[in-house]
Amino acid sequence: MVRIRVAVVCLERRGFFKKLVEKDKRLVIDNRKPEAVIAFGGDGTLLYAEKLYPQVTKLFIYHSGPSNKISMKCYQEVMEDFVAKKYSLTGYTKIEGSVNGKKLIGLNDINIAYTPPSALRFDVYVSNKLVALGCIGDGIVVATPYGSTAHFFSVTRKSFSKGLGIAFNNTMKPVKNLILPENSKIRVVITRGPGVMSTDSNKNVIILKSGDVIHIRKHGMAAKLLKIRGKTKVRI
Repeated sequence: MVRIRVAVVCLERRGFFKKLVEKDKRLVIDNRKPEAVIAFGGDGTLLYAEKLYPQVTKLFIYHSGPSNKISMKCYQEVMEDFVAKKYSLTGYTKIEGSVNGKKLIGLNDINIAYTPPSALRFDVYVSNKLVALGCIGDGIVVATPYGSTAHFFSVTRKSFSKGLGIAFNNTMKPVKNLILPENSKIRVVITRGPGVMSTDSNKNVIILKSGDVIHIRKHGMAAKLLKIRGKTKVRI
């Protein structure tokens, strides 16, 4: 029997979930060259798994709470479908932000934020067209459809299913939030810093200063999630 090589990613209760996988003789844990990654936990776990294994297909098994509350019946049914390849593959847009030769890549969003105590001043261009001049505030969030239910939603109270979204975060003068075609090229000019650029739950951030120009666009590769029983987030 050929065993499927998988990596296990979880931020909590790693020992418990690792043992679940190790007991399954159809699987073998291979953290170096996995065929698939099983992400156990919440949305932050999936973001971390995508950071660790950006080109590898993910099986996202969602669970929050004590491990003794897991439905083993649901888990076993999911794994039966996984091993039997009863799934489809879904691609999700990723996003990248670059400045001064440095780049961040995320599944949810690129976040440009102020550094306390001073507000951030910035201009925003879309495909070389000025869309926001002299903004003063906490910054902006540029999100993918997948990330539109996260930080973007907390700013706008809206989500979207196609394209890229720009949310202007707590600006002194109201600026209309934008939903753009996914191939749009966004340019943010920092007119007064300092600030910081971050993505998802990545602890690696880029410090921004006055005069910096940040380029944001759709990343060339999509995140690949398995859809089992009609869902890419399988709850157990």
